[in-house]
Amino acid sequence: DPNGKAYLLDLNNNNQKIPYEKHTKIVYCLSFNSNSDQIASASEDGTVRLWDLHGKPLRDHPLSPESGTVYYVIFIDNDQKLAMGCLNGKIILQDLQSDEKVYCEGHTSAVYCLSFSLEKNLLSSASGDGTARVWNLEGKQEGIFKHESMVYWVSFSPDGKRLATACADGKVYLWHVKSQQKIAEYKHHDGQVFSVGFSYHEPWIATASEDKTVKLRKIENLPELIK
Repeated sequence: DPNGKAYLLDLNNNNQKIPYEKHTKIVYCLSFNSNSDQIASASEDGTVRLWDLHGKPLRDHPLSPESGTVYYVIFIDNDQKLAMGCLNGKIILQDLQSDEKVYCEGHTSAVYCLSFSLEKNLLSSASGDGTARVWNLEGKQEGIFKHESMVYWVSFSPDGKRLATACADGKVYLWHVKSQQKIAEYKHHDGQVFSVGFSYHEPWIATASEDKTVKLRKIENLPELIK
């Protein structure tokens, strides 16, 4: 909603629409915690807010990273922290109890997406500067994955060993996290690719594109490097 509203659909109650109405500009991202009883929202107004499932704010004041538009927010570290990706290229990890902040600095353009690996306790980021990066929770960069176009989305595989990136050049790339080597690239869309995700149980990835399609691709014949 351009006026800053977001909505939760209750699928168990005739798709009742529950409004979230405190933001003043576009809401770019909503994220559930692991128990699905809290929601975090990220907005163009430069704030992140925490909510219950009834649209009630859980804090009197929003979190303000002071880094301009917040494009992405995700719960990390057993829901103890929020990771926020911002317009100015900064990533802020904020402890929800102490409000202590850790900064992940290195990107030179907006951070569009974040992904967290429970298996490896690592955070990955996708940016308009043409890189995806991997960070530990102390803010130290653990890896950089260079592309020839903007990176819109990043996703860890369930085991945390691989990274998938979706890019403005219409391609999807797979990377080995530890070695930082590219292990595959796919071109099966006719436009920019905005999102990519792994199946939790099968060797598939799903991709969404500017060409108005969502596609599934089986991951086959990858190098032994990933094991």
